[in-house]
Amino acid sequence: MSKLFSRNALAVLALVFPAAALAQPVVNAVINNFSGELPGLPSYGIAPASLFVIYGSHLCDDVPLVTQTSAGSGLPTTLNGMSISVIVNGVTTNPAIYYAIPTQVAAVLPSTTPSGSGTITVNYKGSTSAPLLVTKSAFGILTLNLTGAGGVKATNLQYEDITPTASAAPGQTIILWGSGLGADTANDDRSYPMKQDNLKNATVYIGGVKADVLYAGRSLFPGEDQIDVTVPSLGASSAFRSAKGKGHDAASASSLDLQQALNWEEEGDSGFQAGCENAIVVVANGIASNFGTLPVNPGNGVCSDALYGINGTELSQTGSQGTVKGGTLSLFQGTQPAQNSDVSHTNPEAQSFKTLEYASAMFSSTTGASFVGGSSYLSLGNCIVSLPANISGLPGTVNGLDAGTSIGLAGGSLSVQLTEPPKTVGSYDALLTSPLGGGTAYTFTGPGGKKVGPFKVTITFPVPVTWTNKSSISTVAESQGQLITWTGGATGSFMYISGNSMTSPPVGVVPQTVSFACNVPVVEQQFTIPSYVLEALPKGSGQLTVFNEANPVSFSATGLDGGRVVAGSFTQTDVIYQ
Repeated sequence: MSKLFSRNALAVLALVFPAAALAQPVVNAVINNFSGELPGLPSYGIAPASLFVIYGSHLCDDVPLVTQTSAGSGLPTTLNGMSISVIVNGVTTNPAIYYAIPTQVAAVLPSTTPSGSGTITVNYKGSTSAPLLVTKSAFGILTLNLTGAGGVKATNLQYEDITPTASAAPGQTIILWGSGLGADTANDDRSYPMKQDNLKNATVYIGGVKADVLYAGRSLFPGEDQIDVTVPSLGASSAFRSAKGKGHDAASASSLDLQQALNWEEEGDSGFQAGCENAIVVVANGIASNFGTLPVNPGNGVCSDALYGINGTELSQTGSQGTVKGGTLSLFQGTQPAQNSDVSHTNPEAQSFKTLEYASAMFSSTTGASFVGGSSYLSLGNCIVSLPANISGLPGTVNGLDAGTSIGLAGGSLSVQLTEPPKTVGSYDALLTSPLGGGTAYTFTGPGGKKVGPFKVTITFPVPVTWTNKSSISTVAESQGQLITWTGGATGSFMYISGNSMTSPPVGVVPQTVSFACNVPVVEQQFTIPSYVLEALPKGSGQLTVFNEANPVSFSATGLDGGRVVAGSFTQTDVIYQ
């Protein structure tokens, strides 16, 4: 079980609270062990019976890390010279401890701890207290890379891992792991095995579809919950339904195979689609967990996303690499607020807009564990929320790759060179003075450099999409969801709808940005951003963006594991989230 509790605290120590003298403990942050949710964010809280981690310094005696067993007499409440006390609404509880080293301590908050604002105190050669918000529930999903993002740690009922090459199947019951469903006073939160009580307080969305939850409660270990949930059955493709209604051929209106769409229609109409990166989130007592992804494929086996030309074997190979080298070529038309952001954020109804067209190229090598169990794209029909840089994560190291002195771009009446800004390696851009033409083919040409070989690739720029209800959206009511409507766009492509907002910082914490993204078929012409997605964003000023991208084009070059070209148009507006 020790792997469930190991976390990387390097970023925490430099992130949140000012340093204090080392004569007594220093508490930097108290975080759910699995979610990585920072204090001050909308979904933050430490639930009774959950596993949490205290990050700081001088927390206990400096001894090697040993995870305590919960068997026999159970987890101790004093370890390596330290103990913890929590006071909420006048009630004092003492968390049981899994491990303690000077920079971090993992413990289980007793189920008898009431909800509310209180304090947590570390007692070690003195004592230090910090604010603590205890909420009824605050679930964190365990992810494969232990950052709270990317692929989730899920198993079948035989406890075999779900992976991109051994996907979950529609209609299959799987187990999710994590912590934070809430109190269960039938257990002592210290001893193995725990009584497995079904708390019946979790809603799970997989691929944007509400799934059937069979069990949500304690696992056998203190502080660890499990959720047994059935993956939704495949439904008729929403793009296929829309195309049928307009008399179009489904295969031409969607990137999905016609026969597959027909099979979906026969099996049900849930709207759920298979893919390698289906978003998954748990909502417990109205609070959303961190978002992860789950590979789903009929009959299990290797997942695939035809829209991107990617399958689970390729993802697994990329994820197992210590270093991934990639290139992205971009061609965009962007419409954005013309005035200073402070003005438009204060009065979004009075915004004016400007349109710019530009091209960019990025070549980089990323080293680290951030590729394990996840990727940088989202399967069709999904929404996902991205938290600020995970304080416990493994972000990897990104280095630019030299692809030559400049990158050529030509098409229509356009002929330009993308150049590198001073002191920059592997990043090229150009602001275009001629409009990009819908239906026009543009060719990127790379001469080759020290790290990336020569290449030549062509993409057709799509007719720009029109966001038809933009002018009516100056505020976004998070609890009601938000309808987005559009016309046009590249045939068979998708709409990328995204947004973000920033926290008003608590004392000692820098502002943190939370963002979301949804990926839906362009043929739908409308989409409602779910409330459980929007409610994860801090209330206040932010942005909302609608982007249509032509189907990506892949390219190869010596020195790269892979490359792709993207082209499309986006419109961004400032809004108030409330």
